[in-house]
Amino acid sequence: MIRRVVEHNQLNGVGFSIAEFTLVTIAAVLLAAGYALHHQGLGVLITAGIGLNSLVIVAFGGVAWHRGERGTPLAQVFSRSARAALTREHPSLMADTLIVAAAVLVPFGLLTAMAAEFAWNSHNST
Repeated sequence: MIRRVVEHNQLNGVGFSIAEFTLVTIAAVLLAAGYALHHQGLGVLITAGIGLNSLVIVAFGGVAWHRGERGTPLAQVFSRSARAALTREHPSLMADTLIVAAAVLVPFGLLTAMAAEFAWNSHNST
């Protein structure tokens, strides 16, 4: 998984990845705050967890940035021809990106399923 995160940051541009996952982190934290205001504990757990997992990707990017790594320049990230070349050179890029995105969500999907089962069992046992 670490290899995929590092490669994702390099191929999409370290700065772009930092910005992208910082925005996800901020959005998740804001959603968690909203859930907290409405006393929705499960929502807080899920969105805070997504924020924390996204923050891990930001941290990997920050370490790479500090080492002087920049990855793909931003202009190439948005260039159709450069993206096509990246896809040819790294055919697993899209699958790896989806794996990274799914990995952020899977633990909280499982938590949601467990909480739903717990609530269902608690409701039916009374």
